[in-house]
Amino acid sequence: ALDLLSDDIDVYVLELSSFQLERSAYLPLHAAVLLNISPDHIDHHGSLAGYSAAKQRIYAACHAAIINRDEPALAAAISPAIPQIGFSLSKPASRDWGVIDNADGQWIARGNYPVMPVERLQIAGRHNLANVLAAFALADTLDVPLDGLVTGARLFPGLPHRMQVVARHNGVVWIDDSKATNEGAALASIRSVTGRLILIAGGDVKGGTLDDLAGELARRDVVLILLGKDREYIRRRLAAVPTAKMVASIEDAVRVAADYAAAGDTVLLAPACSSLDMFSSYAERGERFAAAVRSMVV
Repeated sequence: ALDLLSDDIDVYVLELSSFQLERSAYLPLHAAVLLNISPDHIDHHGSLAGYSAAKQRIYAACHAAIINRDEPALAAAISPAIPQIGFSLSKPASRDWGVIDNADGQWIARGNYPVMPVERLQIAGRHNLANVLAAFALADTLDVPLDGLVTGARLFPGLPHRMQVVARHNGVVWIDDSKATNEGAALASIRSVTGRLILIAGGDVKGGTLDDLAGELARRDVVLILLGKDREYIRRRLAAVPTAKMVASIEDAVRVAADYAAAGDTVLLAPACSSLDMFSSYAERGERFAAAVRSMVV
């Protein structure tokens, strides 16, 4: 971040990890947001409470706190002296951001003021809608014109390896969400997919128990394909899924997925794990998945 410092810059936007936050003594941020908390890096922080405490340090010295109203516990430690702006997937309070129902569908709104139709977003999933609301709330603290926010949201196609559709072939949709490196991120992407699911997961689970993921998959029509160093552990944790296959590589995972997939199905790479046991990064994992898919469907 220090390499970015320049007199020509008006605003810096930083994404900070729990590792960075626990080591930061003082962060006088203009505005800060904690999107959500789900079990991650338990092997480092020792417990979910320790992980959560590290993440909540982002609010310690901020001038405006952007709060996820759908997870109110995340705001419990914020000083009452810090102004708060909320975002939620439901109807917002007067100064907050949220979603309202209009005659022509759902709209992103600030208070009661409709800002843009949800359907105009290019990125898919309710979790991505929540991300947009958080970004709007952050930008609102800088008095950014609404028309600029709307234009940006409408044009933004999403980032690589984040719910990125890499192929549509014979009625099957192949999605790369390699950035889903923990249980919460994987759950968000899984819940945004309807219909029968072929899920590719696995890697380094980082001490997670996967209880929520197990509950979600038990209710779904799903084929589970597992790879990576913790694949045997993950299989035991997700024992309620009747169909599961172990593979040695991401290319093998794609081949097995193709054998199971039929028209109307979605093949989703949402590992719920770190990639570093097999790959240099989540990006390499996603790139190899996409390359394997494209070589098969072309």
